[in-house]
Amino acid sequence: MRLFYLFTVLVLVTHSHALAEPIRDPVIKRAQKKSERKGKKRALKKRGPRSRSATSQCRFKTDAQVRKMNIDPDVEKLFKRVMVIDGALYPYFRTGLQECCEDSENEGECLPQSRAEADHGCYGTDVPKDFRVVERRMGVNIGAGPYTDDQAEKTRRRREAGGNIRLIKTSNDLDRAIRNNDFGNLLYLQSWREGHYNLSPIKLANHLFRLGARIVQPAYNRRNNAKLKRPFAGGADDDDMKLTKSGKQLVKALFERFVLVDLSHVGNQSALDIIRMALKAKRPVTANHANAIGVFDDRKGSAECVDGCASRNHTDEVICGVAKTGGVIGFTPIRFMFAPVTGNQYSPASETDFLRHVDYVARQLKCKNRRGKARQYIDMTHHISLASDGRLNGYDPKVKWLHMKMGTQLNRWKRIATRLKNECGYSLKTLERLIGSNLERVYREALPGVRRPVLLKPSAGKKVTSGKVHFKWKKPVVNQPKGKGVPSIPMRVPTDFRLVIERKQGGQYKRVKNVDVGKRLFKKMKLAKGKYRWFVKAKNSVIDVNSHWRYFEKR
Repeated sequence: MRLFYLFTVLVLVTHSHALAEPIRDPVIKRAQKKSERKGKKRALKKRGPRSRSATSQCRFKTDAQVRKMNIDPDVEKLFKRVMVIDGALYPYFRTGLQECCEDSENEGECLPQSRAEADHGCYGTDVPKDFRVVERRMGVNIGAGPYTDDQAEKTRRRREAGGNIRLIKTSNDLDRAIRNNDFGNLLYLQSWREGHYNLSPIKLANHLFRLGARIVQPAYNRRNNAKLKRPFAGGADDDDMKLTKSGKQLVKALFERFVLVDLSHVGNQSALDIIRMALKAKRPVTANHANAIGVFDDRKGSAECVDGCASRNHTDEVICGVAKTGGVIGFTPIRFMFAPVTGNQYSPASETDFLRHVDYVARQLKCKNRRGKARQYIDMTHHISLASDGRLNGYDPKVKWLHMKMGTQLNRWKRIATRLKNECGYSLKTLERLIGSNLERVYREALPGVRRPVLLKPSAGKKVTSGKVHFKWKKPVVNQPKGKGVPSIPMRVPTDFRLVIERKQGGQYKRVKNVDVGKRLFKKMKLAKGKYRWFVKAKNSVIDVNSHWRYFEKR
C-alpha cells in the first residue's frame, strides 16, 4: 500500500514539473517572441526616442590646455576647400553701447545705463564695406541673416557699392556666390513685424517671398504672437500650443513657394505638427539655432532650470523628427541654453559644454528611420550644423544671459572643428557635413532653383571590368514656386550636359576627359585601368549646375 501511495506522489510531482517546463512547440514559441517584440515597440513608442549610453567617446581637454590650442592644419585646409555655412549669422560687427537706447515702454526716454548694458539691442553695428571679411576672419561663405521688409533693397545697394555681398534667392545663387567670391546672404525671418500682423496666410507668404525671405519661422514667442490677428503656432514659451488652422495654411503656402520653414523658437507641439506636414509634403525643415534638452533641460520647472528659463532647446522627439524630414539641427553658443540661472547670476557656460550638445546629437541620440528604410537608425552626422545667432563678434559680456566667450571668437567654428577632430575622433568627412555640406544639401532641396543632376552609372565604389564604361545620369529637377499670386522666378531645366572625368595619378586626381554630350543622358567611354572620379555639368544660356563627384575603379 505504501508503495502505491509513493508511486502516485511521484507521478503527480513529475506531471507538475512537466507543466512548469518552457514551451517547446516552435509555433507557440514564435508567437511568444512576436508578442514580446510588440510589447517592446509599444514601450519604446510611449517613452519616445532613446539615447545611447550617456558615456561620450570624447576626451575633453582642460581649460588650460584649450587656451594654448592651435587650429588643426587639416581643419584650415577643410575650411578653404568647402562651402562653409552659418545657419544664423548677422554679417555685421558689434560696436559700443549707443549714447541713447530708447525705452520701449516710455517712448522718447533713454534706458538707464545698467538696463541698456544688459540689452543686446542697445549696442551699435558696424557694417563691413567689403563682406569678404566674413570669410577671411571666420572662414564662413554663406550665412542666414535677419529679414526686414527693406533688407533685400539694402543688400542690393551694398552690392552696388562694391560690398561683395549676394542675396541668395535661389539655390543656384549659392554657386554664384562661391564662384564670384561673394558672401552669400539668405534672409531669415524669426519674428513678425509691422506690416505682417493683419495679412492672411497666403498674402503673407507671397509678401515675404516677393521681398526675398527664404527662411521663415512661424512663431517666436507669446509676446510676438499677441501682435498677430491670428497666431500661427506656439513659440518658445508655448510648448503645448498646437499649430493653428492659419498656421497650417501658412506652412503649406511656404512649402509651395519653396521657402524653408525653421523651428528654432517654435514650441514643442507646434514643431511636431509642422514636422508631420513636412513629411507628408516631402520637404526638409530645420531648427537652425536650437540645442538639445537631452544635454541641458532649459524648460521651466525642470531640475536644471533652477529659477526659470526660456525654453529654447529641443526635445529628442523634435530633433529626430527634423532629421526624418532630411533637415538639420544647428548648435548655437547662447548662454542661457547651456547654464542655469539663480537670481541674476548664470552658471558658467564653456566651449566644452557646446561640444557636448554636438556630440550628443551626432553620436549618442538614437533616431529610428522611417518605414521602408534599410538602416534601423538615422546617421545623425548628416543632420547637424552650426549657427552663431548673433553678430560676427558675438554679444558684449554685460549681456549676461546671451554672452559666451566662444561666441565672440571669430575663429569659433575652426576651434570647434579642431576639438571635435582631436578630442572626439571626428573624421574630416563628418566635420565637412557639420560646417556646411548638410545645410547646403537642405538649401538645394528646400529653396527655389535647379537642383543637381543625379548620377546613375557607374555607382559609387563600383569596380568596372567591361571594355567601355557606361556613364548615365538624370535631368535636374526644378524647384518652381507655385500658388495663387506667387511672384514668378523664370527657370528653365538645363538640357545640355558636359561629362568631366579625372584619374588618380601620384596621389592626386588629374583631368583626362571633358566632353560635351549635348542633350543625351548617357555616354560610353573607353578608359585605361585605374581609379577615377566623375561629375556632370548641366547648363543652358542662363544657368549651370554640377552634380556631386562620384568615384569608381576601372579594372
